[in-house]
Amino acid sequence: MLFDGPRASALADTWTEKLYYDAAFGKPTEDNVLGLFTVSDGPLPRVGMSDAALLTDILVELTETFGTIVTNSYIDGVVQNWSAAPHIIGSYSMENYGNREVADILVPVQDKVFFASEALGNGDQSTIQGAAFSAMRAARWIRDA
Repeated sequence: MLFDGPRASALADTWTEKLYYDAAFGKPTEDNVLGLFTVSDGPLPRVGMSDAALLTDILVELTETFGTIVTNSYIDGVVQNWSAAPHIIGSYSMENYGNREVADILVPVQDKVFFASEALGNGDQSTIQGAAFSAMRAARWIRDA
């Protein structure tokens, strides 16, 4: 995480998790790429913003924190608002605060409908490998059905 302590609280709003990070770290590039990943347990005003408005809002926030170096250094931006994307409508799964386990809810239905996703990744929930493990488990269920 690039920001911690007082800066993190200055950048905080109603997000449950808000992380600015070096998106080019470890990649074969000379470019400087600042990424922002946000998560919230509830709805947020930014979700409904257009990509252009969202990008402007983030630049204003960064400029208020770090000064004009932000706008003087800014070249281009890309928004990937997963909450506004059809068929996604959010990001990866997080903690389950319900009374039932996700795996109990998504059990195979009459040996005809099988579920696989990163949400069913057991100890690897919210990861690519969790999605792959749950897909392999579903494939075994289909084979054995």
